[in-house]
Amino acid sequence: MSLAEAFERFASFGGGVAATRGDGVEMTGANFAKLCKECGLVGGKLTTTDVDLIFTQAHEKGKRTIKYAEFEAALAKIAAKKGLAVDEVHRMVTSSAPACAGTRAESGGIVGKLTVSEVFIPTSHSRTPGYNTIHGQPPRA
Repeated sequence: MSLAEAFERFASFGGGVAATRGDGVEMTGANFAKLCKECGLVGGKLTTTDVDLIFTQAHEKGKRTIKYAEFEAALAKIAAKKGLAVDEVHRMVTSSAPACAGTRAESGGIVGKLTVSEVFIPTSHSRTPGYNTIHGQPPRA
């Protein structure tokens, strides 16, 4: 994968508005931070704050996205900050792809108790006349 392809993959991840501009693909700060984290660039001398500052320095004033040329300049700044060669940073970026780590619903614990009608009784049901007689309690007056 080339550097341009990696840029396009990370820029279009999440379907952001900035990714589909008419004048080419652009990358948001969140996608740039995701790229740096997933490629293993963050750590040691480079923090997420440094990544945000480098992104801010790279984009044009008044814009919130960067184009490919600005992306290459930002990677050069990252290489200088980490003390690596620019080619090494390019290799790290091209060897990675955006990953989606979605969340999954829990199946037990409190979720199970709240979804089983015999265990969880909504407050509105406790005010319904005759509803509590099922559970051996007299109805409310």
